[in-house]
Amino acid sequence: MKYILAIMACLLSSQMVNAQTPAYSLSHWPATGSYAMIAFDGNDHRAQTIYSSSYFSGMPRGEVTAVYFRCSAMTARDTITYHNVDVSLGNTVDTQFNSYGTWDTFRTELTRVYSAPTHFFSGAAVSGTWFKFSTSASFTYDPAQHLVVELRHGPEGANNYGGFRLLATTIEPVAYKTLAGPRDSIRSKFGESHYLMDVGFDIAPNGVPGIENLRSLGLFPNPCTEAQFMLSLSAKKPMRMLSITLTDAVGRQVLHKEFSGVGTEFFEGIPTAGLAKGLYLARITAGGESLSRKLIIE
Repeated sequence: MKYILAIMACLLSSQMVNAQTPAYSLSHWPATGSYAMIAFDGNDHRAQTIYSSSYFSGMPRGEVTAVYFRCSAMTARDTITYHNVDVSLGNTVDTQFNSYGTWDTFRTELTRVYSAPTHFFSGAAVSGTWFKFSTSASFTYDPAQHLVVELRHGPEGANNYGGFRLLATTIEPVAYKTLAGPRDSIRSKFGESHYLMDVGFDIAPNGVPGIENLRSLGLFPNPCTEAQFMLSLSAKKPMRMLSITLTDAVGRQVLHKEFSGVGTEFFEGIPTAGLAKGLYLARITAGGESLSRKLIIE
């Protein structure tokens, strides 16, 4: 249980003080018996939770553009830093993990949609407030399957104790929905049956035809403070051509590059020389399919 409680507090930072409301969510607020999850003095943690598709009624197939978690309370300590925070998503046919004390393997076919080397949060939070993580990599939610949400952080310093509590509640009937352990562990026997954390999403529905070949898109670092940012893209089938186009805040094209013979995996640095600081829209096209991402250059 300690592993599960520890990882939940790493999620809130100064980038997320302006709370918003998710378009779709599993929400227990203000349900009676909700439980406040809080970190304790610890080092590094990994937790995966399987959410049944029935939890998100009406959520369509589409690209997840933001992930939300809900604050329950804050301790007297009003500033806290967490390190190497990752949020990953995946689709699965599994409905739960093995029971507590029985070894199970962490699911591996996940897309890391949010990553930050350091998170700092300052200021009080109101119970029930949603906190938003805008995604930096493409992931398509499939309502025909169940959803895996993974949280990882650490290593942390000896004095990095919990300041935030994230809202969760008990679930009935008993189902082992969460698996937890050290950050880089491959398997664990710490399956948890009692608590399920509130989570929410924003979705950009896929039209017809939908995105069938492209699997994941990443722009790193974002915000970009270096001479280049890295573009990563994977696909089910080989891509013959790939292009990236950047437009600025008023819609002017400021960069266009093309690549040939890409294959199924692409990873390339894109120079930022000559680009002013600000917000850009990156549009990546391959095999007749296109994905877009916001990019900030600082």
